[in-house]
Amino acid sequence: MHRIQRSLSECTRTGLLYATGFTVLAAIGAAIGGASMLVARGPAAVRVEPTQAMVAVIAIVGSYYVAGLLGGAAHYFMQELADQYLGQVVLSFVLGGIAYGTIALSATVAYVRFGLNMFDFRSPAQAWHVLPSIVLVAAVLTAILGPLVWRARRT
Repeated sequence: MHRIQRSLSECTRTGLLYATGFTVLAAIGAAIGGASMLVARGPAAVRVEPTQAMVAVIAIVGSYYVAGLLGGAAHYFMQELADQYLGQVVLSFVLGGIAYGTIALSATVAYVRFGLNMFDFRSPAQAWHVLPSIVLVAAVLTAILGPLVWRARRT
């Protein structure tokens, strides 16, 4: 089955739509987490420096949108691969690497440059050292799960 070729603008728009969805989910998660900490520990325990909060928002939301743009562009150039199972595996690997790589890189830079330790790194050197492993594992998992999602959507 050959699908209709989507334009670059359609693919990047879809990537940005996914980024918006993940941003909304992250905001809901942050609100629930903040509210539960407030209830459990009280207002005095929930102190966040404004600079740290701003860095976190820029790092998280920014990485979603960069990943959405890059993933959308990659999907545009590789979309014909999605017609075959092996192509879905390759496309999923690339998109997973882009998405999770962008997010992991953003978290690493936020830690090294601003001290915002979202992944509980022990040191900047460790953060840079584990970055390729995080990206590789995430890309492989996405390559395994992506085709299953594609197949499920077709049936």
